[in-house]
Amino acid sequence: MCKLSVLRVLSFFLIVSIQDGTFETINDKIWKPNNNIFNKNNWVYPDQQDDCGKVEFGKINTAGIFIDKLTAKEFILPISGDIILLEGGYLELVNWDSEKKTNCLTLKELNHKNYLNPDNWNSILSDNPAVPDIEKIPCSYDNVKFPNGIYSAVNMGDIPRMRSISSLEFINESFDRPDLEAFKVSDIGHSVFYESIDRITITRRVCYDSTGCTCNRDNTVKCPPKKQIECLTPVTPFGFCQKICGAFITFRSENGFSLKRIRAVLEDYADVKTHVSKIADDRIQVVFAEPTYTGESVEYAKKFYEKLQQNSKTFKITNLGKLHISGVQTRGNFSIWIVLLMSLFFVFGLFAIIFYTYGYYELPFGIRFSAPTSFPLSSTYRARFSSKEDESGLIFDNQSLVGSVMNLNQSFDNPMYGQVSTAPDINGDDRDIVKEAASGKKDTKIENQSDPLKT
Repeated sequence: MCKLSVLRVLSFFLIVSIQDGTFETINDKIWKPNNNIFNKNNWVYPDQQDDCGKVEFGKINTAGIFIDKLTAKEFILPISGDIILLEGGYLELVNWDSEKKTNCLTLKELNHKNYLNPDNWNSILSDNPAVPDIEKIPCSYDNVKFPNGIYSAVNMGDIPRMRSISSLEFINESFDRPDLEAFKVSDIGHSVFYESIDRITITRRVCYDSTGCTCNRDNTVKCPPKKQIECLTPVTPFGFCQKICGAFITFRSENGFSLKRIRAVLEDYADVKTHVSKIADDRIQVVFAEPTYTGESVEYAKKFYEKLQQNSKTFKITNLGKLHISGVQTRGNFSIWIVLLMSLFFVFGLFAIIFYTYGYYELPFGIRFSAPTSFPLSSTYRARFSSKEDESGLIFDNQSLVGSVMNLNQSFDNPMYGQVSTAPDINGDDRDIVKEAASGKKDTKIENQSDPLKT
């Protein structure tokens, strides 16, 4: 009777805890890659329907190629890779004139996929751009599932240390610790999990913390290829592989804080994607983002930030950080032209202000005036060439021209002035030469000259 009462009390406490929001929802993380040779994603030509009767394997394969039954008139085997026949399986080679139905496949190279790559996992968080990448791979409180069984091909080599998960399911079979240990040493276990599955342990733990539980404290993730940024000045929230377009806020939680209460408020901004999670012992992060950035997520983030500022005591938060927001949209030609036009207007406006303030004006009827100023740029725009050395060869408005004429100390002498001319005398013989040249006897002077080589 006493034991029954204790069980009732414990059951009541668990129900109350769940209703109060102290029980965090467990996520299922489902492995996506499937190396089955009949999966069209593994075909070079997925729409090929020709009855070619030939099966060509990829040249280099790090994952095992599991085959049940395969018939063809020609097989082109891989240079590197293990072909594993399942129980009762076979490769059948038939003659070209055989009427037996044969396969026609050109396969891609089949390799292990990285366990730490977020693109290799499906979950309710996968399509949410506001979720950090480190939370898209299995966390300590997640159920991990491999629905494709032996065709999963998981690379565990980049996991730096032991990782715990709540549970593991292989096809439809749930593994406990003893099952996992037996699977680790089996031939299939070694073939499916590259570098062994020794770094994974099953804990059956559940997060009961109302403030949430951190995911992957070591922050180890295999980042997928970067995507094109669709905004100016993108932001970098914690746990993301690259900068994103949107906004994020961080703050500290106090006693009585509930992650569930924040999630309820974020439901008011369902037009964009949001996510709240614990990133440190008492540090909470809220992210706003969009699948295709328009800037709407930034506007909603500003409203949410104001609500946090006004109700910090109600939400039980402290140390509210700065609101980090990205800039305007840059995706598409329309947005790019807007940015370019705004930049051009800014430049033209700046020059207009400079010329209006310091410029030189000419009105109708020959009326001219310049704004009195000592601004350096005005001299540059209104300079004329002169020989004044102290003004770098330039003469400016309001500067007298007399100085450049009358200041003899700054003039220079002509070195040829006052010297006797050395031009040839056209009297006498020279005059005769000119006459002869005019009469057409061009070589007369040369013929009358003595040859300098004759002695």
